[in-house]
Amino acid sequence: MYGLMFGDLGLGLVITLFGVILFKTKKGIFGITKDEAETLGAIAMFCGISSMLFGAFYGTAFLMKVWEPIFISPMHDIVGIIKVTLFFGMAQLVLAMFINIINNFMIKDYIKALLGGTGLIGLIYYIAGAFLAYNVAKSGYNFSIIFEGENIILLFIVVSAMVLVLLTGVIRGLLHRRREELMDSVIELFEMLIAYPANTLSYIRLAAFALAHEVFCTLVEVMGSILGFIPSLILINLIVLLIDGFAAGIQALRLTYYEFSTKFFKGEGVEFKPLLTIR
Repeated sequence: MYGLMFGDLGLGLVITLFGVILFKTKKGIFGITKDEAETLGAIAMFCGISSMLFGAFYGTAFLMKVWEPIFISPMHDIVGIIKVTLFFGMAQLVLAMFINIINNFMIKDYIKALLGGTGLIGLIYYIAGAFLAYNVAKSGYNFSIIFEGENIILLFIVVSAMVLVLLTGVIRGLLHRRREELMDSVIELFEMLIAYPANTLSYIRLAAFALAHEVFCTLVEVMGSILGFIPSLILINLIVLLIDGFAAGIQALRLTYYEFSTKFFKGEGVEFKPLLTIR
């Protein structure tokens, strides 16, 4: 994800070298510990390598075009880069639900694994819904086609999956005599209806940042006529490295923690107990 947003051979090399130095020296900068510095260095190395890889695909180094794009040019094929990021997002969400299914099988919660909103039925719902949405978009957003041909089958799968998730909560609530089970299923149903499409569309930010990075390439040329090419190149690269490079990292972390991890992660830990209660 970082490379998609910040594809640059030269700046990626700088980030990689920074990560190597931090990983090796374990120097506690910005108030972090040595262990945290080592972790940050490892993350920076992988981000830099990803940036270099996509920089080679985009044909960009230090905000300059060094060769024709091998993969895609975000600025010249906006629709193409959006498609790439959406397909990537869908693949990552499918992987997250697959992990959740395995986790629930491991703890022997077979109902959640098979009939949960992020279980097998949720996975089937998501894939069928994605195909249905694709067919609607392909038809020029003619929503009447959902009642035609193979789309009727897809619609039936989507509706049946939602009903199954809700019924599962009712049955679990009756068996365990817990109202929370029903509320959980209602929340899962709302997540299937609202969160899944929102999570998928959220990956478009990868395309937006990839496009923004290429805009800076044009800015170098524009500023070059004012400051001179070399001063402009150095200044814009520093700004992009410090601001755009940092922002791309935040977005990659955000997608990993919120869109991806929440599909299977179950938080555990030690309950917070304050040393002193002020009355």
